[in-house]
Amino acid sequence: EPLTFMSAATDMAPTQRSLKPGGEDIKVTEANKHEYVELLCEYYLCGSIRRELACFLCGFWSMVPSGMLRECKIQPQELAVMISGVTKLDPRAWQAHARCNTDTGVWDSNVIDMFWQVLEEMTDEERVKLFHFATGLARLPAGGFAYLAPKFTLILAENTALLPTAHTCLNQLILPKYASKAEIRQKLLISINAGGGFGFA
Repeated sequence: EPLTFMSAATDMAPTQRSLKPGGEDIKVTEANKHEYVELLCEYYLCGSIRRELACFLCGFWSMVPSGMLRECKIQPQELAVMISGVTKLDPRAWQAHARCNTDTGVWDSNVIDMFWQVLEEMTDEERVKLFHFATGLARLPAGGFAYLAPKFTLILAENTALLPTAHTCLNQLILPKYASKAEIRQKLLISINAGGGFGFA
């Protein structure tokens, strides 16, 4: 049976829905597969609460016009910091309550040390952005890093052609084993400042 532009039935949504007009007759091909995945994700994230989201966004955009955000090129991470404020994150407390995953077979204490040095040298705003990138949170929980659950975990990776990535559900930062402190800083800043914009909402 060919895959078409229809949602997949789940326990929460047993009835399939068309992802676009005439979706039941549009087959997924190599040429349109990216559109299909984007529409499917959008449906799962927003489909059942689209009305509520529309009401929320209507109120939000009335206070913070979307056109102004686009004109000023404000990224989602920056907006989160602007709303929640810049919190001073103590890099030593961060390190004291962090875990470094040694189970990946790519352990390198030099890279770990360089990462913490880079964190120490970052500005307050850069540290907040990195924290938000790795955890999805704009603020620490009450009690600070000791009460962050799960604990922030640094995981090293071999492929230095990639940028740092994160698993925000697990508060994990995946850091390729870059050769120098300068490269670690450069690649981290690229990752934490890269944003997808506001087109999705």
